[in-house]
Amino acid sequence: MEVHVKDSKDALSDASGLTSIFSEPNELREAEGECGEYANLSKINSRVSHRSHHSTITDEPPNGGLTAWLQVVAAFMCNVNAWGIINSFGEFQDYYSKELLANEGPFRISWIGCLTAAMTFAGTVFFGALVDKGYQRIMLLVAAVAQSFSLMMLSLCKNYWQVILCQGLLFGTAASMSFLVGMGTVTPWFTTKRPLAVGCAVLGSSVGGTVFSAAVHKMLPEIGFGWSLRVLGFIVLAVGMVPALVIKPRLPPRKGGSLVAFECLEEPIFLMFCLGSFLAFSGFYQFYFYFQSWATHIDPTSEVLPYLTAIMNACSIVGRLAPSVLVQRIGAYNVLMLTELLSAALSFAWMGAKTRGSTLTVGIIFAMVSGPIVAMPPIIVSILTPNMNRIGVRLSFAFLCIGGGCLIGAPFTGMLIRKYGWIYGQLFCALTWVLGLICIFGSRCLYTKGKLTWKA
Repeated sequence: MEVHVKDSKDALSDASGLTSIFSEPNELREAEGECGEYANLSKINSRVSHRSHHSTITDEPPNGGLTAWLQVVAAFMCNVNAWGIINSFGEFQDYYSKELLANEGPFRISWIGCLTAAMTFAGTVFFGALVDKGYQRIMLLVAAVAQSFSLMMLSLCKNYWQVILCQGLLFGTAASMSFLVGMGTVTPWFTTKRPLAVGCAVLGSSVGGTVFSAAVHKMLPEIGFGWSLRVLGFIVLAVGMVPALVIKPRLPPRKGGSLVAFECLEEPIFLMFCLGSFLAFSGFYQFYFYFQSWATHIDPTSEVLPYLTAIMNACSIVGRLAPSVLVQRIGAYNVLMLTELLSAALSFAWMGAKTRGSTLTVGIIFAMVSGPIVAMPPIIVSILTPNMNRIGVRLSFAFLCIGGGCLIGAPFTGMLIRKYGWIYGQLFCALTWVLGLICIFGSRCLYTKGKLTWKA
C-alpha cells in the first residue's frame, strides 16, 4: 500500500483552506450580529415613533367613551343643583310676594333671584384659574356643602337682607363653582360631539328646574317654608356628591398664567359675543322670573297656571337638546341668532297674551325656543379658545358678562312694571333680545371675516 504524504506547503494551504471554511460561519454570524444591531435599532426607533404617535393621538379629545360621558353626567348633576333652584325662582317670587316678604315690592324681591343667577355666572371669574389648575374635585365638594348650608340657613330667614345673603350671595357663589367645574370639564373631552355633550349637560338645568319647581309648589303649603328648604338642602347635598366622585379632568393642570383672561379684552369677536350674551340674558330671566306672576295676574283661579314655571322648565328640555343637531348643520352662531330672533318674537307676543290659553301657549313655546341660549355660550367660547388649557378663565370671563345681564335685566323690568305697568316691562324684555341679536350678528361677521356663509 502506498501512502501519499503531502509536503508542508500543501498541508499549510489545506489547513488555511479548512480554517477559512470553518471561519466563514463566524464572519457570517458577526455580519448577522451587526445587521441584528441595526435591526434592533430600527425596531426601537419604530417603537419610539409609534409611542410618540400614540401619545399624540391620546392628546386629542377622545370624543366619546365611558370616562368622557361620565363627565357629562357630572356636569348634568352640577346643573341640576346650580340651576334647578334658580329656574324655580318663580315659585319663590310668588311665595315671597304673598307671605315671607309681603311688605317688599316686586322690584326688590326680583333682586334675590337676579343676584343668585348673576353670582352663579359672574362668580366663576374667581374660580376659573382653579379649574385650569386641576382643583375640580375639591371645588365640587365645597360647592355641595355650601349650597346645602345656604338652603338650610334660608329656612331660618325672616328678613329681606337675610334672604339676600343666603339665597343671593352664598347659594349663588357656591353654585358658580359647581357650574363652572361641570362645563369647563366637559368641553375638552369632545370635538364633533361637543354640542351633544354640552346639550346633555345643560339639560340638568331643565330637569332640576322642573323637579324643584314642582317640589316647592307642593311642599310650601303642606310642610311650610322652613322644612321645604331643609328637604331641598338634603337633596342638593346628595346630588352634589355624585359629580365629586366621577369628575376627571382630561388636560393636565396649567402652571402659571394670569388668573383672569385679560386677553379677551383685545379680541373684538369675543367682546361682541359677550355683549350680545349680556343683553340676551337680560331678557331671558325676565320671562322665568315674571311670567308666573303674569299668569296669576291674568287668571288667579286657574289650576294649571300655578304650575307654569315647572311646565316651562320641562318644555325647555327640547331647546337644550336641539343644539346637538342644529349646530352640526348650520353652525353655533346661526343657532344662537335663530334662538334670539324667536325669543324676541315671543317677547312681543307676551304683550298680547291676556287669556289662560294664550299665556300658556306663549310660555311653552318660549321655553322651547329659548333653550339653546343656555347651551350655546360654552360651545362658542370653546370655538373662540385657541388653547384649551385656558378654557376655565375664558369661560369665566364670558359668564361674568352674562351675570351682569342677569343682575340688571329682571330688576329693571320689575321697576318698569311697578311704575308704568306690565306693557313697558314686556317691551323692555323684547328690546334686550333684539339688541343682543344685533351684537351676536356682529360677532359672527367678525368670525367669518364678512363672508356670507350658510354655516357659522
